[in-house]
Amino acid sequence: MKTETKTESQAMQILNYMLLGCRITPLEALTFFGSLNLRNRICEIRDEFGIEADRKLIAVNSANGKKYVCQYWINSKQLSDGK
Repeated sequence: MKTETKTESQAMQILNYMLLGCRITPLEALTFFGSLNLRNRICEIRDEFGIEADRKLIAVNSANGKKYVCQYWINSKQLSDGK
């Protein structure tokens, strides 16, 4: 018999994190929530909850020089407008 445990989905954990006003990158999503594909979790948030995350490319330093990654957040104006 399989025992099920109730845990929040990665998408819900990421949504709650962004609702606190935090921004998130793919590395943070992996580190904090074990999510290997942040872009898919952001799409799930849009599809399941109707919340669009804003995004921009940011430069980060790596061993091989600068890399650009997408950073996501939820605009508080979107939430107050009820969109």
